[in-house]
Amino acid sequence: MSEVWYVFDPKHPRRTEQIIARLQVEDSTLLVERGVCLREWELVERRALASPRAARSALEARLADASARGLAIETDDVSVIGRLSARHPELEGLLAAVQLDSPDGRELLQVYADFLQAEGDPRGMLASLQLRNLDARPWFAEHMTWCFGRFTPLVQRSNKDQGKLISARWFGGWITHLWLYVASGRFADAPAPELSDVLRLPACASLRRLMAPSQRLPDAPELSCRASLRWLWTAGFSTSALTLGELPRLEHLSLSRCPRSLDVRAPNLRSLGFTDAGLPAIAELLDSGSVGPLERLECELPREDVDTAELRALLRHGALASLRAISLSRRQRRYYESKLPLRESVLELLCADPLLLRLELRDFTGLTLQGEQRERLLAAFASAPGRTVA
Repeated sequence: MSEVWYVFDPKHPRRTEQIIARLQVEDSTLLVERGVCLREWELVERRALASPRAARSALEARLADASARGLAIETDDVSVIGRLSARHPELEGLLAAVQLDSPDGRELLQVYADFLQAEGDPRGMLASLQLRNLDARPWFAEHMTWCFGRFTPLVQRSNKDQGKLISARWFGGWITHLWLYVASGRFADAPAPELSDVLRLPACASLRRLMAPSQRLPDAPELSCRASLRWLWTAGFSTSALTLGELPRLEHLSLSRCPRSLDVRAPNLRSLGFTDAGLPAIAELLDSGSVGPLERLECELPREDVDTAELRALLRHGALASLRAISLSRRQRRYYESKLPLRESVLELLCADPLLLRLELRDFTGLTLQGEQRERLLAAFASAPGRTVA
């Protein structure tokens, strides 16, 4: 695939409505396209040169001329969106600290919407529509590429086999929830979006929830939304150390598999979840002191052969001393496989464990209990404080 260069005016008053040039070299041919900011491209020149070197020289001459005229040059459409988007760091810092649907949050969002519209950024109109609960679908139909750049096909694709590779929830002109998936089935050859590139999109700057459970992320992912992030679900790997760094407002962290070690500084973290992780690995992670005191634990037990000693050790771990709620489930590889009953020794442990007896919430709905087992578990906590669901 050939490299692409975008040429545009970073100070253009119409921002996204300006005509942008897109240049590339294919073998010995220089191609020049023009379009309204990242959409509606039209080929305006196809210049065949004597050799690839000559085509490259012609390209470099065009780029040098553009630079001399004060135009910007980028090789990445996400960078183009970043350069042309209106940004207000002070307001973004204030937004990161509030709940967006609160009165204070809505007031700040309206201020930001007014700022975007005054600066000619089309996301200002989106914010205005969403804050007034008006239909924003026509806006997205016209400006989706401005929001997602080259990731637009991954957002738009929807089918019964795969669905979308990127799914987003918006509020007040901002993406608040973002899901990233890995393609499978007949779309397995689709390129997975790079998390760091997606998070460079200006609309992600105030992200609240990020979910990428099926992607193998870097051991030290770049989280440009770390100031606003409240909820993170990501993949950890037992062979790697996972470095998340400072996440000052993170409240919930879910790990698919368990990293060898975890570096996270999250003073507001109260909830931790694990899927596809061994019980000893979870206990070892809690030993590191990176997290805690926890108020909620979500834990997926192995599908078969839950080790009673390992489960007992986890439930009595010191990091769970302040626990108020627990949710236990069991991994099920295929939905059509028969549900295995819980081992008797594990059931007895759950019925008598002192931690479970004092919690405010015991959620066993994911354990796929047989009828008699469910009744025994409910009976064991009938007189205990808090609530039991199974």
